[in-house]
Amino acid sequence: MKRIRAFLIAMHPLVAAAICCHAFWMAVSQRHWIWLGPLLVNAPTLSLAVWLVRRGRSGCGSQLPVVLLSAWLGSAWTLLGTLSLDDPQPLAWIYTAIGLVGLAACLLWYFPQYRERGDGPRPGQRLPVLTFQDLRGNAVSSTSLRGAPAVLLFHRGDWCPKSVELLRLLARHRGALGRRGARIVLISADSDARSCRMADRLGVPLERWIDPDLTAARQLQLLDPGGTPLGLELLGHQSDTVDPTVIIIDSLGDIRYVDKAGNSRYRSEPVTFLRVLDSAVPASR
Repeated sequence: MKRIRAFLIAMHPLVAAAICCHAFWMAVSQRHWIWLGPLLVNAPTLSLAVWLVRRGRSGCGSQLPVVLLSAWLGSAWTLLGTLSLDDPQPLAWIYTAIGLVGLAACLLWYFPQYRERGDGPRPGQRLPVLTFQDLRGNAVSSTSLRGAPAVLLFHRGDWCPKSVELLRLLARHRGALGRRGARIVLISADSDARSCRMADRLGVPLERWIDPDLTAARQLQLLDPGGTPLGLELLGHQSDTVDPTVIIIDSLGDIRYVDKAGNSRYRSEPVTFLRVLDSAVPASR
């Protein structure tokens, strides 16, 4: 089932692009407005995927009403076009149906992360001893974080645009985070050279830890088996990934905040980190 989800998120934008191209060609060749229906259903969905990749927003809620409205208008347009023709175009309906099913599957099946509410770490617990690697391959333990508050960012990888955008958001608050003495640790299964280069360019005081076999993710019950979009294995990414999660610990290693994303379109905002850190350690003004 997981690999079906991965196949869906990998293929849906490609299918939408192919449908848009063919529907446009049919509209030009047949000179009938029925083909505007499939375009209205599939083009906004494709645009949303491109927007996420280019901008990598931590949430795309503001774009969803436009996408949903366009999908409903496209369906109505296809219906009106069918009623106006003596010879209905079944392919137009097939394209419209594919767009609607693909959009519904992404919003209701792929993006939500279905987990038991009790799974994973919770505030008030002590962070267990976890072992990672630094970028040089040396072992590093979570116990080294004690003595200062820390923000642990378990992210899905440099292929995930929302995770990359979180670095941009952190850059805007790097001064406030620095005044609170917080260590920021980015954790994923690979080295994520893109994320490291971006963090350096943005001036984010970031430490980079690697969980190569996702052992720590399993220990914390953050594993998302088969959650990587199909085909990214060819680029060196693992098929398994993690549920996007933020864990904030205080200087003693006690967990003060956990945000295990219930929907992979959204991420915690750095202003939330600041409020939690203020409650754990007084900010240096």
